[in-house]
Amino acid sequence: MKVLASIHLTRFFFLVGGIGVALVGGGFFLPFLGIIGKTVLFVLLFAVILDVLLVNLFKEPIRVQRKYQVRMNLGDENKVVVSVLNQTAQPLQVGIYEGYPLFMQKRANVWNAVLLPKKRRDFHYSFTPTERGEYTFRDVVIFVRSTLFLAQRRIVIPLVERIEVYPSVLQMKQYELKVFNQQTLSQGIKKVRRIGNTSEFEQIRNYVQGDDIRTVNWKATSRKNELMVNQYQEERSQPVYCVIDKSRPMQLAFNKMTMLDYAINSTLVFTNIALRKGDRAGLITFSDKMGALVPAERTQGQLRRILESLYNQKTLFKEGNFELLYQTDRKSTRLNSSHRT
Repeated sequence: MKVLASIHLTRFFFLVGGIGVALVGGGFFLPFLGIIGKTVLFVLLFAVILDVLLVNLFKEPIRVQRKYQVRMNLGDENKVVVSVLNQTAQPLQVGIYEGYPLFMQKRANVWNAVLLPKKRRDFHYSFTPTERGEYTFRDVVIFVRSTLFLAQRRIVIPLVERIEVYPSVLQMKQYELKVFNQQTLSQGIKKVRRIGNTSEFEQIRNYVQGDDIRTVNWKATSRKNELMVNQYQEERSQPVYCVIDKSRPMQLAFNKMTMLDYAINSTLVFTNIALRKGDRAGLITFSDKMGALVPAERTQGQLRRILESLYNQKTLFKEGNFELLYQTDRKSTRLNSSHRT
């Protein structure tokens, strides 16, 4: 019964069958048409039986594998590959219905192809999620047809898979390259010097044209009998906190993504750059009450902890309590003396 339930007759079968019935009907007026019609129907019946045997000759004629990255990026195109292998020794005509997540609304999309014997073929598409969370890929349905094209076999490939969509690591890497790329140190044809102007002392060196005269070290100048200047560097190991408002306005959508999701993607970018620059990164979220609080650190797993915390953030559709945020800042994080992002 399962075999019969998986067999579907094609449109070509009904077209040929309709022609045969029409010829049989014409046999009431012209007897030779009836003979031709009966012959067509007999040959069609024999061909259908043969076609059913061909498409059911192998228990598992098709093998399917879905390839994708384990954690997909929010708001970016994530590549998905459906790899289909013909395990038989004959060419197969197939119609492939991918089990897209319901979010994509592509139930009617089909890939029609011819699979050569013992050959693999890959089908590519992109998935652009606009919400964080879990998405489910469903089973792949394949209709297998032989060269006779009269009957087709419906094969359901169990391929239910759940994937998680996290804040965009891809955007984080892109902005990291822009920040640390040496080309960003130049504007036009003049190289921009990036020596820090903060009060953190680095070294004493010889004066070169263009140095700020206010940095001249007169004691060192008198000892060396040549002009010497103090060089300062950018302050390191500073606590940098990203504060995310999860109140009602952050649920507003722009280009299918909420303002909260844009803020979360930006937070991941800022956090990564701060850690790469040698600072300590932390996270605070709030709405009418305090949410996540990740103390500023520069440990090896800090970026992963912040990423996991960002994944679970949701708006509470309430007004933001900035007074509570200020009190928490003073008691827990001492943000009054650190940088804010």
